[in-house]
Amino acid sequence: MANHLAIVEYFKADQAYAEGKVLVFGGSQEVMGNVSIADPKVAGVVTTADEAETTFDAGDETSNEWEFPVALMRVGRTICRVTGPVKKGDNLVTDGKGGARSADDPKEPGPRVVGGGLVGKSLEDSDQAVNMIYISV
Repeated sequence: MANHLAIVEYFKADQAYAEGKVLVFGGSQEVMGNVSIADPKVAGVVTTADEAETTFDAGDETSNEWEFPVALMRVGRTICRVTGPVKKGDNLVTDGKGGARSADDPKEPGPRVVGGGLVGKSLEDSDQAVNMIYISV
């Protein structure tokens, strides 16, 4: 049994996405991959967390009838694709490449956290160009 709260919500995606990708509201369906830095339309992080409590209510539809159903972590701890240096506790925003990046790195150009643009908080340090780390959403 999990000792933390995790809430996952299902959405219609425009294509299949790998675990750890950060999606935004928009596109031909409900959600799509992020293509801009610090996008305020953040929907969540693609997850396969089995212990998460899921929510699904789409009237007569079921996620099995959708071409590309995707489970997004809305609250909880999950793995996330990050680019560039990230320190534990950093605010994370969309990186424009399908993942997240630190909004707190003064060496990184671009916007910081904008209303609704927060993906989550880093739970780990990473100095790699691209990495998969745990974050809190």
